[in-house]
Amino acid sequence: MKCPAIVALLVICLFGFSRPGKATNLVQNGSFESTTLSSPGGYFCQSGATCTSNVADWASVCNVSSCGTGYTVLSLLFAGTNGSAFNGGIGLWGPIADSPDGGNFVADDGDATYGASLSQTVNGLVVGNTYSLSFYQAAAQQSGSNGPTTERWQVSLGSDTQLSTLMNNPSHGFQSWNQQTMTFTATSTSELLTFMAVGTPSGVPPVSLLDGVSLISTSVPEPGPVYVTALGLGLLGLCAIRMHRKRRI
Repeated sequence: MKCPAIVALLVICLFGFSRPGKATNLVQNGSFESTTLSSPGGYFCQSGATCTSNVADWASVCNVSSCGTGYTVLSLLFAGTNGSAFNGGIGLWGPIADSPDGGNFVADDGDATYGASLSQTVNGLVVGNTYSLSFYQAAAQQSGSNGPTTERWQVSLGSDTQLSTLMNNPSHGFQSWNQQTMTFTATSTSELLTFMAVGTPSGVPPVSLLDGVSLISTSVPEPGPVYVTALGLGLLGLCAIRMHRKRRI
């Protein structure tokens, strides 16, 4: 390769790769904006013996024989509504701050007697690669109930299960949104991502809130300034060697 061609290649690299590419979120509808529900929200699933999700790309598993009733209080709440749609309109003690992600968010009773999981099959994974899962969580309590509670999320990707940071919520309180990050390693090209609220005590409902779910591969770094610099130095070095050899001939 001649020196002018090397210089031209260097220019292409500098302009083509100097900015890191945006990593792809493998979770679909991670902000829960695509839904058949209208404001202020409502049950995550339709009423009936079979749970039919009202939220696109997400499914739910009920722990009782019916969905979309007070026996399964997994709810989708709209921003600016102060959680009023939780559990068929019973609502949450407020004020409930909107998620930093904006828009809709999920509320799930952490009492094992009444809670339900939400899940999504994630495709496009590479076996052995690591993935960073991030999401926002907050804590609340159903209106009309009393007493301090604890809340967190139990999160699974395939067979790997992790717990989010424990939140301690005072009676009638609201624990502000905080971002959580977990690392998972793929064991299959498609794995089930599951969220289940875990809280105490029973009967006062401890409610976990969720929004802004993303899963991004951390195994392959995007090209950045260091990569470009190294490539550029290598090409310039090759060019200098060729010019030196040409002068000696």
